[in-house]
Amino acid sequence: MMVPDAILVKSFCNGNDLAFVNLYNRYKHSIYIFCFKMLDDSNSAEDIVQNIFIKFYERKNQINQPERLKQWLYAVARNECLSYIDKSKRTSPLDSENEIGSGRSFHGQYDSEEEVRHLSKAIEQLTQEYKEVLLLRLYNDLSYKEIAEILDLKETVVKSRLFEARKKLYKILKPIFEERA
Repeated sequence: MMVPDAILVKSFCNGNDLAFVNLYNRYKHSIYIFCFKMLDDSNSAEDIVQNIFIKFYERKNQINQPERLKQWLYAVARNECLSYIDKSKRTSPLDSENEIGSGRSFHGQYDSEEEVRHLSKAIEQLTQEYKEVLLLRLYNDLSYKEIAEILDLKETVVKSRLFEARKKLYKILKPIFEERA
C-alpha cells in the first residue's frame, strides 16, 4: 500500500528526510518527462527537476496544503519550463531541427519508433497552451481537475484546450498515416 502524499509531506516537515526521498522517487520521473517534453532538452529537464526538489526541500516549513503536493510540483515545473523557454528565446535562436525525445512513458502503446517520432514532432508543433495540457494529460495521466489547478485555469478551459490539441494533432498526423496505409 502506498503512503499518501499528505502523510509523507507532514512527516518530512517534521524532520523525516526519508519521507522526502520517498516523495522525490515518486515524482522525479513524471516531472522529468513533463519537463523534457516541454523543453525537448534532457539536460535542462534534469536541472529543472533538481531545482524543483531543492525548492521543495528548502520550503518545507511553508507547506500549508500537503495534500496538493503533486499540483504544486507540476505548477512549479511548468513555471520553470516557461521561464527557461522565455530565457532561451531571448538568448539564442530556436533550432529548427529539434532533437526527438526518447519516448519513455506512454510510447509503449505505439507500434514503432517511427510513430513515436512522428507524434513527438507533431506535439512540438503545437502552441504552448495546447502542448502543456496535452503533456500533462497524455504523459502524466492527470485529471482535468489536477491540470486546471496546475495551470490555474477552469476545468472547462482545460477540456477545451485538450480537445483542440487533439484536433490539431490529428490534422498534423493524418497525412503521414494515410500515406502509410
